[in-house]
Amino acid sequence: MRWLKALVVVLAALIGLAIGLLGYGFIKRSEDPNWRLFNTAEIHNPSKVGAKSTPPTNLAPSSISPWNIAQWKDLNLGLAPECRISQISAEGNRLILSIEPAGSCRRIMIIDMDVGQVQGTVLPRP
Repeated sequence: MRWLKALVVVLAALIGLAIGLLGYGFIKRSEDPNWRLFNTAEIHNPSKVGAKSTPPTNLAPSSISPWNIAQWKDLNLGLAPECRISQISAEGNRLILSIEPAGSCRRIMIIDMDVGQVQGTVLPRP
């Protein structure tokens, strides 16, 4: 009977810990929608990790730091010579570029600032 009481106490402590982590996650996600408890980018894409140093942990994900820019090297957007970037804005760790003039150039490009890659392109209807 004593082991059963100990089991109940241990399981109650684990449930309390899980509820605490869940609350912590909700609070952190409300501050930053891109927040993750564990950084899985390095696990899923080991080719990008290589010999690079890890970024400082005190940087906010929405800030563009010299460390993030240095790791990008050259980012080729593949734009035609007549196309130009008309607007730049940042949302979290995403950089949003508006490309003009109208016609084949007109699009919106979304770039992940953590890795410096184009995540997607939005083309308007003709």
